[in-house]
Amino acid sequence: MSFATRHGFAMEKPLQLTIMDDDLRHSIWNELDDFFKEIEELSKEYYSEQGTFRTVMEVCWRDFFKQPVHMIDRVIYPIYKKEMIRDKYYNLPWYEVYSFLEFIAGLLSMFGDKRKAAFIEGCNYVLKRENSAYRFINDVLAPITSGLEIKSIEESLINEDEAATHISSALTMLANKKNDQSRESIAQSISAVEAKAKKVTGNKNATLSELCQKSKILPNHPQARQALLNLYNYTSGEEGIRHALTDKSQPINPAWARFMLVTCSAFVNLIGSESVDLNQPTLTGEK
Repeated sequence: MSFATRHGFAMEKPLQLTIMDDDLRHSIWNELDDFFKEIEELSKEYYSEQGTFRTVMEVCWRDFFKQPVHMIDRVIYPIYKKEMIRDKYYNLPWYEVYSFLEFIAGLLSMFGDKRKAAFIEGCNYVLKRENSAYRFINDVLAPITSGLEIKSIEESLINEDEAATHISSALTMLANKKNDQSRESIAQSISAVEAKAKKVTGNKNATLSELCQKSKILPNHPQARQALLNLYNYTSGEEGIRHALTDKSQPINPAWARFMLVTCSAFVNLIGSESVDLNQPTLTGEK
């Protein structure tokens, strides 16, 4: 918090969920500009057909802004190409600025994981500083405001298994602002937990209920395990969330979809390192 804000001379910024003030827009552009400057250094032949800088500028112009490529192709000097991109950027609505940021993050895959990670880290820093409601998780911008939430989701994406695929899909759907997919996001989050339960038990017919009863990692306390079972029953029962997911007349709050994503990610992480024998005795001694 700045001196002015601490001492009441300036108001603290509100969370920018559906708005983007000039400070945030400028800060995002500065991160983009740093990336463009870096690829200028990588590109030794600005005027050649294969120049890295030229290629990136043309891809942005053609594939994101959907403009005639000859308009930027005939511009000789790199600084003028960048100015054309900048002019388009500053005329984007706030949500398309985030779309462009994701687009650039996708392009960074061709420059290696280290450079991409540095770009995303820089973006997340300014997004947090300017009180944006969005953060990068992998290369997707999602409405996640807590660092712990981000870490939980990122951890669940490390293992390239079926559960991670479901979590990734849930995240992408949650981040879709043009078409509300909260309902579908929740379904993917639930599927991630079920997929992980089947993996750790080695039984494709295993249920989360059995896993909760026999897990060695979960708290060895009936009420704690019952709380997890209650959550599972809510997600799987006819009167629970699965019923709501099939009933299109019931609106799904995006905040609830985010809660389910974070909760299911944490649960996937919790049981991810465990191997469970379904033939072991339950807490009550039953088989």
